[in-house]
Amino acid sequence: MAKAERDIRHLLNLLALLNQRKGDRIDRVADELGVSRKQLMADLDRISLCGAPPYGPNDLFMAVVDEEGRLDISYADQFRAPMHLTPQEAMALRTAVMPLLGRTDQPFSRLAKGLLDKLELALLPQDRQALDRLQRSMLAEAKGSDAAPALEALHAARTRQRSVEMAYYSGSTGQLKRRTVDPYGFVLFGGSWYLVGWCHLARERRIFKVGRIKDISITERNYRVPTDFDISPYARGSLFKPSGREALVRVRFSPKVARWVLESNSQAKRQRDGSALLELRASGFAWLARWVLQFGTEAEILEPPEARAEVLRILTKRKA
Repeated sequence: MAKAERDIRHLLNLLALLNQRKGDRIDRVADELGVSRKQLMADLDRISLCGAPPYGPNDLFMAVVDEEGRLDISYADQFRAPMHLTPQEAMALRTAVMPLLGRTDQPFSRLAKGLLDKLELALLPQDRQALDRLQRSMLAEAKGSDAAPALEALHAARTRQRSVEMAYYSGSTGQLKRRTVDPYGFVLFGGSWYLVGWCHLARERRIFKVGRIKDISITERNYRVPTDFDISPYARGSLFKPSGREALVRVRFSPKVARWVLESNSQAKRQRDGSALLELRASGFAWLARWVLQFGTEAEILEPPEARAEVLRILTKRKA
């Protein structure tokens, strides 16, 4: 855990505790925390530097000890009353926070989930409806994204509770198939939008990357979202659930591309020669082989043999 992250967590936890100890003697609070009085006083000085922009005298927390050695805390003026957000402000906050939910290696994913839950509870019913309408319109009007038209259709189908027919390119099989799907919910994961829904072709709940939808239309077939469906586990980084049948795959990336791989994959490890080694588990190798081939001669699957054979099969097919 990075030092900055530890410091933030420490101050947030400390602030919550000190808020309950206002009026207590500072020595007693220090004993309860298991720290020295000097350390606690240093932490109070740090808290007094925190607040809200533009960080003027009335924008900062005040954590002080009076002449009798008792603790007193006052909040910045912005925190004295509950904040009321407009739908536009709430949308901006939701959009900024949602990417933190998509990856398990994000240090604040749990805090982000709690923030979004509180945001939903704090909105008035009419503002919550306006926020949902605003989100749909923003997704529909998003520019520079091939997924935007599909997102617009999917949101409309989800609102009307209508199934969709779509041509979907599977990354695991490399095939384009037509499917009928009941949209249940959406999640932003790793910078891409995914649809969670019931696939009538597979007869089970499936996850679809919206960017791989090549054609989509809304049908007249009605459906109902199961009452026990919850999108939260998917947003917390449980998008892909292991089945236990996955094989260990090891991929080596040359020093030329190692930096990019290390920055974009938290599982990758830097090697002494400057290369990067990525270890992951996969049950199918078609998608993995095509991904590795994008790096040309700068990447090589070390194991298992089946994954290496899939690379050879794809290369042989291309030459034929």
